[in-house]
Amino acid sequence: MAGSPSGDVIRSEGTPLDLPRGRSFSCEVQVRVERLSGVFTTKIGSAGSNARSYPILACLATGDGAPDRPWVLISAGVHGDEIAGVFAALEFLETRSRTLAPWFQFAVLPCVNPSGFELGTLETADGADLNRLFGIGSPQPEIVSVESWLRQLQRRSVATFDLHEISPDYRGEGFVESDNPHACYLYEIQSDRARRIGRALINALPPSFEVCRWPFIYKDCNDEGVVSYPEACKNAIYAQQTTFDAYLNARFTSHSFTLETPMGWPLEKRVQAHLIWLGAAMSRLRAINEGRDGGQNSRP
Repeated sequence: MAGSPSGDVIRSEGTPLDLPRGRSFSCEVQVRVERLSGVFTTKIGSAGSNARSYPILACLATGDGAPDRPWVLISAGVHGDEIAGVFAALEFLETRSRTLAPWFQFAVLPCVNPSGFELGTLETADGADLNRLFGIGSPQPEIVSVESWLRQLQRRSVATFDLHEISPDYRGEGFVESDNPHACYLYEIQSDRARRIGRALINALPPSFEVCRWPFIYKDCNDEGVVSYPEACKNAIYAQQTTFDAYLNARFTSHSFTLETPMGWPLEKRVQAHLIWLGAAMSRLRAINEGRDGGQNSRP
């Protein structure tokens, strides 16, 4: 992959990624969503604090094509300080979704936690970790909004992708800074091993994108950057299935991913990693849907 003179990663088209430099949900997320062409956007709820309320936005990019094209769900910003996923979701809507419209329809939640995004915190403005509250009847506004929207949408996805990051400073749930990976990896929930594609996503990364090779990540078993559920799940908290990927896998898909990039990387590199993964996933899923690929989850 080519690099710019400054060392930043650039798109294959040769143009820099449109990465906001500030931390304003209104200016850096909402405005970009409102400018999307050919995408239906709706406010599915609001959240925040007494001082500031934020809209929770959902986007449908269906394009032109057969009505039975598979659906793909992409979500980001469940943890507010994990901003690369938000910018990757926006970039995907702006530059990728239309190209892929002949084969897929997309439902996108570009920023589930807008108050945390603006505050630069994992939690919401009122201190909630959203990724521990799905599927338990939580009254948290962000959870209520997302779960209600998904039920109303009534779409089952061929795969779902929740875009996350790893903070080098994270401490909590029994883990300390030394437990935080400084390289990328992903979680894949797919009970049918023949249909797994996580290895193909890792293999799609250029050599300069370091992959976590630790045998365990937060107690889960890691196979060279791929944490394959259900058998790799050894983390008691994740086993409670209150994360967004587990919620989706139980109700709206049989194939869900959580993609993780380390915050120690430059922002543009992190965004690019998410986009590479999404692009590789769409290629594999398209091949599987057309009967040309049984998953091809093998090493090179």
